[in-house]
Amino acid sequence: MSNAKAGLYEKRFERFSAEIIACIIMVIDHAGALFFPDKLIFRIIGRVAFPIFAFFIAEGFFHTRSVRKYLARLGICAVLFQIPDWFSRVYAEISGNPDFGVRYKFNIFATLFFGLLAVTLYDRLKSKKQWLSWTAALAVAILAETAGADYGAYGVLYILVFYLTRENILYMLFGVISLHMAYAAYDIVMSLVTSGTVIVTDSIQLYSLMAIPLIALYNNERGRKAKYVFYVFYPVHLIVLYVIDLII
Repeated sequence: MSNAKAGLYEKRFERFSAEIIACIIMVIDHAGALFFPDKLIFRIIGRVAFPIFAFFIAEGFFHTRSVRKYLARLGICAVLFQIPDWFSRVYAEISGNPDFGVRYKFNIFATLFFGLLAVTLYDRLKSKKQWLSWTAALAVAILAETAGADYGAYGVLYILVFYLTRENILYMLFGVISLHMAYAAYDIVMSLVTSGTVIVTDSIQLYSLMAIPLIALYNNERGRKAKYVFYVFYPVHLIVLYVIDLII
């Protein structure tokens, strides 16, 4: 194989570049939801962002010097970054625009916190009893769901899948597909129980599979040190979007 052709298959993204891409996609998603709610393409593109962030939570577990500090950092951010979300709900009421306010009780950092907690408990308990590690991880997923964290149990299990399939892209793809099949089955069963009809409410999440090829290009390098930039970016970009909406 020529060097030029081989270069097509090289892993090209370090963590910094991948997270920049995820942030851009997140802005597209949120801007679309706010300014173009009837244009599904923005939400489809936006499905790629969360899996990238979820993947790096699982990676961060293996690379962090202190899981406790990592959990504390995510927990603190989850609390502080609720402010823009609370504002969005208040503004939705004042402006009479129900589509403006977020529908979850806790933001994405709460989901990332629960995901890292599930991975940590699973990892700590797996050497004792396998069923115990799964029970602990699933309990955290259920807690995230009942607490109303963004993406709920689905988001937590996404992170767990990345932890379990680390460095094996085929297993990762199979794991993510299996998660979506289970999620769709749960949706169908619950809709049958509650309404007697088959409804799959979040089929758009299937587009999150588009993130896997990007993740496959991750080269296991950190790149530039800018972790706090990404933490701050979340509330700042929301506030900027809200201000733009107020102005126009």
